[in-house]
Amino acid sequence: MLFGNKNSEMRFLPEKLLINGIEFDVFIKEGKGQSISAKINNGAMFIRIPKRLNKKEKLAAAQRIKVKLVKKLEKLDQTELNALKLKKFLIKENSTISILGKTFTVMVKYSDTQRIRTKIKGSVLEIKIPNSFKDKNNEDIISRTAKKALSKEFIPYLQNLIESINNVHYNFHYNKLKIHHQNGLWGSYSRSTRNIHLNFKLLFAPEEIIRYVIIHELSHIRFSNHDENFWQNVSLACQDYKEKRRWLRKNGNTLGYF
Repeated sequence: MLFGNKNSEMRFLPEKLLINGIEFDVFIKEGKGQSISAKINNGAMFIRIPKRLNKKEKLAAAQRIKVKLVKKLEKLDQTELNALKLKKFLIKENSTISILGKTFTVMVKYSDTQRIRTKIKGSVLEIKIPNSFKDKNNEDIISRTAKKALSKEFIPYLQNLIESINNVHYNFHYNKLKIHHQNGLWGSYSRSTRNIHLNFKLLFAPEEIIRYVIIHELSHIRFSNHDENFWQNVSLACQDYKEKRRWLRKNGNTLGYF
C-alpha cells in the first residue's frame, strides 16, 4: 500500500480494485485540504487524504474510503461500471459527431496560417492548423479546438432554451451562459459573476436532460444549497427531476463517445 515515509509524507503505491469483474486502478495521494475526497476520472480512482494526519490515521482513512467506494460501485450494473472505465473524451480528426439532431465531420488541414482557425460550413467542422504543428501530436489541440467551436455554435440554442424556461417559471436575473468541459459537474452557477456554466458533454444529451440541468442551475440563483426549498423550486419547472438525475447518473459518463 505504501513504500516510504520521508519527512512525514507517506507515498502510496498504485493499487487495483476488482468490482464485479471490472478492474480499476487506485491512486492515493496526500493533499493540503482538511477532508478526505475521492473521484473516478479517466477510468481510474483517485483518493486524496489530508497530509496533516499521522501515519495510522492516513492508513485508516485510505482504507475507509476504499471500502465506501467499493460498496457504492457494487450497486451499479455492468453498463454503469463500464461507463466509469471510459478514458478521456477526445474529438479526433475525421470524427463524425451528432449533436441535437445535427451531424458534423471534423476535417483537419495544415496551412500557412499563423494561428489555429475553425469554420463550420454545413456539416463540416474545419480546423486549420499551422504547418509548424505538422510533425507534432495534435490530438489534444484538435479536440480542444473542436469543443470550443461546437460550444460557440450551440450557445444561441442553449441561450434560447434558458430564456424560455426562465421567462415561464422564474424570471431570475443572470449574466452570461458559458460552456466548459469539466469533470464532476454538469452545471454550476457563480454568485460572483452571475454566470451559468454548462458542461460541454451535455450537448450530447437529450433536450429534456439539458432542460433539467438548466432548471437546476437557475434554481441556484435563489437557493445556494440543495435543501428542501431548492428542490421545490426545481420541481416548479421539472416535476420528474428525480428521474432526470437517475438518467445522468446512469448515462452521463457515456455522453459524447461515438
